[in-house]
Amino acid sequence: MQGLSVESVRQVLTAANIVFGWARAEYDIGLQNIVQPMIPRPSVGGSRNSKRQGFTSSELQKLFRSPVFVGVESEAAWFRPGKVHMQHTGRFWVPLLALYAGARLMEAVQLLQQDVGHEHDVWYVDINRDDEEQTGKRVKNDSSIRRIPVHPTLINLGFLDFVGSVPAGQRLFPDIEIGPATQRHRQASKMFNKLLSVAGIKGPKKVWHSLRHSFEQACRDSGVDSAIMDQLQGHVQKGMRGVYGEGYGLPALSSAIQSIRYKSVDLSHIQPFANRR
Repeated sequence: MQGLSVESVRQVLTAANIVFGWARAEYDIGLQNIVQPMIPRPSVGGSRNSKRQGFTSSELQKLFRSPVFVGVESEAAWFRPGKVHMQHTGRFWVPLLALYAGARLMEAVQLLQQDVGHEHDVWYVDINRDDEEQTGKRVKNDSSIRRIPVHPTLINLGFLDFVGSVPAGQRLFPDIEIGPATQRHRQASKMFNKLLSVAGIKGPKKVWHSLRHSFEQACRDSGVDSAIMDQLQGHVQKGMRGVYGEGYGLPALSSAIQSIRYKSVDLSHIQPFANRR
């Protein structure tokens, strides 16, 4: 059986280590901390083969030919093929936002209707933590706050029409549950990892985050500048780029997004969103 990754083990044991530290400080200074010696060292660096990998074109084709993109038996039985369309759900759109916007899982899941806007004729997805106390939004770091232009493929699939069908102030994807502050991603992770399993593309190095790797590779293959690629993905800017300037404007980002292509990935079988009202 495939075990947890080193980083997952570190997270679990670090949490237990904090509990032991608190117990020692508050109750028994002589308490032996049996957890701390078991915490593995960070898996910094290492060989490229030990890290997560992006999906191949054939794997992406398998994913986007799974029932949720073609037709399901019912909204409850969305892993089984049928005639019910899912274009009104996050289960349909979140994978596409990962592939064509490079969005992290919870960045996409927590989006509100007003987080999709336009400026200078450029439509964009606004990744933010506005009204954090009220909305519960979280981002990984300050670099994660960004605007990502909407890829032409998303527009052709009716993403803007879908957004327009959602009432103002509402979450775009209420069908995906958001957990409490310490486990916000739990339900979404389980849901989409099951999707990868059903599509037959999940493995030790092929997980949900692999879609971000695929996006990054597509940026490289399409000739997108590395600094723009970092900004689109919400990475901390390297070197002096992180010290000076405020990053690239929407026109430059839009030009980069429009250039991104996935070779041998055909989505022509997916029907665009149609408002059911």
